[in-house]
Amino acid sequence: MITGKTILKVSDAFEGLTEKQLADSMALFAKTQPVILQFIQTTTLHATLMIQEFTLFNAYFVFTAYEAEHPDNAITLKREDIDTALRQVESWIDRFNTGTMDSESETQPYWLLYINDQLEGPFGDGSPRSDDERSLVLLVLKTILIAFEHAEKRLPPNPDQSSAHSNSIH
Repeated sequence: MITGKTILKVSDAFEGLTEKQLADSMALFAKTQPVILQFIQTTTLHATLMIQEFTLFNAYFVFTAYEAEHPDNAITLKREDIDTALRQVESWIDRFNTGTMDSESETQPYWLLYINDQLEGPFGDGSPRSDDERSLVLLVLKTILIAFEHAEKRLPPNPDQSSAHSNSIH
């Protein structure tokens, strides 16, 4: 799970980046996680450029937070991770949009609070986000989170993970 503490650390780290540092970091993210980039491009193909950029930025945020929570488990997602996650996320989106989600069964409650906060406000130019745009962003980002959870199961058990766990940002 991505904790609230990690979300705050990643947010603070992102705020401290220059435009060049962020661009370089996102380029490295795209190079090391091509399946995520392809999934975002395909899924947001017909969305506005603002939604595409917002989704890509927040996918990088998710990746950074995931890495901070799992510093010893570098994972490169595979297409099968995305496909498995998509099958799971469709019912999640339905429950979220209809308000029938059981908050106690949510596996990423802190991330959900964070992304809801991000989706509530308008874009930088003041234009509002539509319900369809919010649903699209949630679909993409929740799919990526579930894909990381799925991919983590491929990793061999790490006996030192419980003692080595930290919330540092790489």
